[in-house]
Amino acid sequence: MEKNDHDYTAFQQWMKLHSKTGEITREIAAADGVAMVNCIDWNMWNHHRHRMGPLQPSEMRFNMANNAVVPSRGRWRGTVEMGGCKVIQEFEAFDTKGAFHVLLG
Repeated sequence: MEKNDHDYTAFQQWMKLHSKTGEITREIAAADGVAMVNCIDWNMWNHHRHRMGPLQPSEMRFNMANNAVVPSRGRWRGTVEMGGCKVIQEFEAFDTKGAFHVLLG
């Protein structure tokens, strides 16, 4: 099989989500080169909201594989630490129905 520009490898790795107040949430993130947006599961955020802080309003909507349109419940912004690197990122929160906790797009 030949390698082309469309080949990618999805993987999972532990990451830390740093809130503006310095609280840290540790979660396993799925990194997927096909996803177009960073996302967090609504239930995961709801469980850790006391550490992560509030969500900002968002009008984003997601088109799912089954043609359902799912609205974002809000946007979280904070510092992501993974593999020794720290970057500020934004994540849309929506109900993934348990498909993942954190998705890096």
